[in-house]
Amino acid sequence: MAGSSTRASASAASHIAAYDLIRALAMVLVIAGHSSYYTMLSPLGGIDYLRWMAEAGVSDTALHGFTDALARGIYTFHMRVFFALSGAVFYLRLRQGAYDGVGAFLRKKARRLLVPFVLATAFYAVPVKLAAGYWTGDALEVACGIFGHFFLLGNSHLWFLVAIFGSFAVVGWAVLGHPRVRAWLLAAHPWRVEAVLAAIVAVLLLADGTAAHLAIDAIHRRGGYWLLIEAPVANFTSFVWGTLWMIVGMRLEQARERLAGRRLPAAVLAAALAVLLVALWSGCAWEMHWQIPPMRRYVVLDEAVRLGLAVAGVTACWLAGWLLARTRAARARVVQAFSRDTMGVYLYSDPLNYAILAAFAAAFGPAAFGTTEGTAALVAMRFFGTLLIGWGVTIVVRRVSNFR
Repeated sequence: MAGSSTRASASAASHIAAYDLIRALAMVLVIAGHSSYYTMLSPLGGIDYLRWMAEAGVSDTALHGFTDALARGIYTFHMRVFFALSGAVFYLRLRQGAYDGVGAFLRKKARRLLVPFVLATAFYAVPVKLAAGYWTGDALEVACGIFGHFFLLGNSHLWFLVAIFGSFAVVGWAVLGHPRVRAWLLAAHPWRVEAVLAAIVAVLLLADGTAAHLAIDAIHRRGGYWLLIEAPVANFTSFVWGTLWMIVGMRLEQARERLAGRRLPAAVLAAALAVLLVALWSGCAWEMHWQIPPMRRYVVLDEAVRLGLAVAGVTACWLAGWLLARTRAARARVVQAFSRDTMGVYLYSDPLNYAILAAFAAAFGPAAFGTTEGTAALVAMRFFGTLLIGWGVTIVVRRVSNFR
């Protein structure tokens, strides 16, 4: 009973209002980023409404170009926020002695991440995508596409669950299984040590991003059997950069503890946030118009730009969370409920995009995609529809699970 009450109190103490807000904000960004694409292709299935429009002689709209650019900017950092946030919470609970050991920690993470990955893929993502026409062709081609979905050989939005489990496995094994590593991590270090650590992480992120860039480019150019070689490389790099951003999150939580007694003026935080948002938008606009030839040395410079955008985006989310934590939003029930349910919304929202796109195309044809009104309606339907329906499915699944 004593151990149980200790863990419960640690869980309550690890509740940071700003982290709830960062989590909710990041989830809204994920949904927004998923609400714009018309094309999502992989060697094992996909959709291409832009090609369908072109074949019908329908031009894309400026509004969709804007939302697509916004989505590309969001994609530079939104999942990094979740990895960093996971690292921050892990470090916070580690300081409070909330973990019993490596084995129990990994079993809990497997139940939390891998089991939902398998179940949501099998009973939700695959059926919804199948009904929406994501896989076409003969039975063997469809079967290969579905099989590949479980092994992340195609386009699965649930890749994050597998990647972050791997990150937790590495970090948990290193920290919980090795007292010296844990002691070094929990100790306060001078700024020079932090600067060296940041430089090492930046170099590793740059190398990892370059490898991922080349692997993904090769997958889309070659396809076929090359998928079995290059897809694991691309997936492995996701796990690597996720682990590195988890380490960044741990250092951010350590910085929060050091600054706990200080309160920066809201005007200073707001000004810093504004600068970061301008830099992020400007950098994304520049990066979009700079076409890097594949398999060239310039890809390293391109990844350096993307790393800068990721740093700006993650920092902006952190600042926004701390600013909002000073307002009534931190106490709003809807925000707290949404933050609690972000895992379920992530599981169930994105596949609905394919269903909404298919229904819209069947009802209105390609001409509707070429009008500003049609584009606005489709983006709104996808954003609010996937958010609300995904959240509704989350609530239903939780109630059914509690009933059982």
